[in-house]
Amino acid sequence: MLLIGAVGLVGLAWAVHVATRRQGLFLGALLLVTALESTRDFSLSPHSARDAIDAAFYIGHSGVIFSVGSVQVHIQDLFTLVAAIAGVIGIRRFRGGPIPAAALAGLVVLVGLGIATFAHSLGIEAAVNSWRRWELALALLLYGMTTLRPWQWRDLDWLIAAGVLMCALAAAEISIHGLGSASGWTYGGGERVNGRPIAEDGALIILAAIWALALRPGRWTLTRGWTIVGLIGFLIVSQQRTIWLAALASLAVWLLVTAMRSGRRILGRISWSFVGLVYSGFALMLVVASSWQLQESLSNQRSYQWRVSRWQSSFSTARSQLEWLVGGAFGPTPASVNAQFRGLYAHSLYVWSIETVGLAGLALMLVLIASTCLRPALLSRGYWPLVTGVVALTVGYSYGLPDWYWLAIAMCAGWPATEPLTASAPEGSRIPPPGGFNLRGSAAAADSGG
Repeated sequence: MLLIGAVGLVGLAWAVHVATRRQGLFLGALLLVTALESTRDFSLSPHSARDAIDAAFYIGHSGVIFSVGSVQVHIQDLFTLVAAIAGVIGIRRFRGGPIPAAALAGLVVLVGLGIATFAHSLGIEAAVNSWRRWELALALLLYGMTTLRPWQWRDLDWLIAAGVLMCALAAAEISIHGLGSASGWTYGGGERVNGRPIAEDGALIILAAIWALALRPGRWTLTRGWTIVGLIGFLIVSQQRTIWLAALASLAVWLLVTAMRSGRRILGRISWSFVGLVYSGFALMLVVASSWQLQESLSNQRSYQWRVSRWQSSFSTARSQLEWLVGGAFGPTPASVNAQFRGLYAHSLYVWSIETVGLAGLALMLVLIASTCLRPALLSRGYWPLVTGVVALTVGYSYGLPDWYWLAIAMCAGWPATEPLTASAPEGSRIPPPGGFNLRGSAAAADSGG
């Protein structure tokens, strides 16, 4: 037992060292796990393997690594622990700024109180399970804003690679089960009902990879262009309508901000190569939309109706004014205990936030996203933070943010501000990045990165 404990501590120390010194590897590992979890046959977590194909392609037995007493430790818990330790180690180089620092601190207090009060009332296992999403989100936010060096464009290569991998996994799922429909990964009458090739998490990786390729500095090549076209194709085939909405919203905001900054007509400022890719994407959408499976997906409204019913059930649940304000921070509430809704997640970042950390926590979360992504982007003309924030707020309407996306939000803090790729300024020109923030109160220049 002591030997196992010593090995575990050594492994943890090594993982923290990697997260601290090789942050790209940490991002890549997180994206790899997310990509696998976004598929039916390659997932690391438990699922019902009802046929020979599932049994042959299923990787791993469950997402549980080991147990501590009655508490099961999942893969996500290891990411939480490593990210939290690395974040605490680098806390003095926090580069998010005073507003994100205050918002993150407020969320840490609310979630910390919630864990303590849930543990006292329901036990440690229930406390860990009830707050697991928040634990990983806050750990990734802290880690992403305290890394040894600021995040740079080259770090997004991991995201692009994950997007390509996600397309390969989706192709494998389609070859095994067919294109499917919007009925989800379920069984009807004891028989499998074909579902979407990948989950929202994987489709969001593909969308982020598209923007990472489109916005990064550098010359446009055929490889770059065709990779974006291929990613757009798989984004459409994924049949994830929430991610489609996020794609359209981020594209619309990007076009709007570009137009607002342009002293000339919008088409005079947008790269014709990018316009061609956009039109190619719409053309591909029309082709795919003509298929029977996708038409069925578009006509299926049960998923959204269930969400609305779930939200109505949450808001009609009786709560005191304090519970509306801080959620379950001071103890379990009818809305904050998952059993109230038979363990069903709210499928809305906003409803879930109100249930767990109340209106105060929701406000802190929105301030955190706006101050980390939207405000710096509008001031420094950096488009990556802008689309990252818009996608987060859009996806949050009818889906919860995947765990890895909290790290994507944190990466925008101190992001190198570059002249937009579509502008007429010389390639590689830079706008001075905003100053970082040291918890001692002194300003620190952010590394412009590469």
